[in-house]
Amino acid sequence: MRILFDDHIFSIQRHGGVSRCFAEVIAGLQTHPGVEVLLPFRRVINAHLIDQPDLNVCGFLDGRHFPGKRTLLRAHNKRLMRRALRRMSFDVFHPTFYDTGYLDLLEDRPLVVTVHDMAPELMPAAFPHPDMVHPGKRALCEAASAIVAVSQTTKADLVRLYGLDPDRVTVIHHGLSGDAVWAPGQPAGMGLPDRYLLLVGRRDGYKNFAGVAGTLAACLARRPDLHLVCVGGGPLAEEERRPFQEAGCAARLHQHTLAAPDLARAYAHAEAFIYPSLYEGFGLPILESFANGCPAVLSNRSCFPEIAADAALYFDPGTPETLHGALDRLIGDRALRDRLVEAGRRRARDFTWAAAVEKLVALYRRLPVHR
Repeated sequence: MRILFDDHIFSIQRHGGVSRCFAEVIAGLQTHPGVEVLLPFRRVINAHLIDQPDLNVCGFLDGRHFPGKRTLLRAHNKRLMRRALRRMSFDVFHPTFYDTGYLDLLEDRPLVVTVHDMAPELMPAAFPHPDMVHPGKRALCEAASAIVAVSQTTKADLVRLYGLDPDRVTVIHHGLSGDAVWAPGQPAGMGLPDRYLLLVGRRDGYKNFAGVAGTLAACLARRPDLHLVCVGGGPLAEEERRPFQEAGCAARLHQHTLAAPDLARAYAHAEAFIYPSLYEGFGLPILESFANGCPAVLSNRSCFPEIAADAALYFDPGTPETLHGALDRLIGDRALRDRLVEAGRRRARDFTWAAAVEKLVALYRRLPVHR
């Protein structure tokens, strides 16, 4: 069975959850008996795909940054993709993002589409132009032979908002990448405080840092040895710092950009991982925190209870003081912390890329194959 993937996410995303997931899936399929992965392109900007062995892809003009670099790369790779599609030497086409430009070339070949979240549809106010975030998503879902949703929550949102037959949507959870787990003895990267709470990823909009910043500042103000470390998301803006300045703890608010091994170490040494987001399609950082023995305090919204189950503490982001209560419980109760750490490690073992690949292969094999 020959599975054709396009370059889209790998030509526009240097790092990120969607590209990481597709890189893991492609690497798993590459070694799966009876499956041949077709990548007609060789140049990408994506570190996750480049890091996978035996895929024969490399960087595009590494070290050179200029306006239009991604546009130039996409234009080149799209020509290669259209050529591959015209040859029809594949059994299933699985695009990595929402490009409708290939639909006219598929003829009767099966199309599989993965939907990672429905954030623009559910929370349009969080986006300047929500209709331009995933402009081809609905059309691809309507044309698809099968749709993959990354959680039951995402499936329910997709079916409800697009009016799709639920039988066309298969849930395949993400797995945990090997470089996301800290191995004791690895050299330490950037120094971190002795005691800190950890927040990972973007903070704007529905990611809801603004909604909990005051609560986190109050928590730090009550504990002079506790810090808050934000990883990723770019430098902290003045309005993000303001609640901590007003609480007299601005010096204990930090932002770092960390490579995967250092991020894993940050999870492993944190007092707690906090995920205040109002919506996620899956929430990979939950698994990363669990696998590194970091107890998680999560928003009780969207897919978080589905992914974390009883291995985390939850709070209501509509009532931010419930976050303070959850952190008080966790920090003050060693037995609770130990229980959550153990439950989190067990829960993380339920999510593997090997299992995701097996489910995806089973889905491919249910589709009509053209010889």
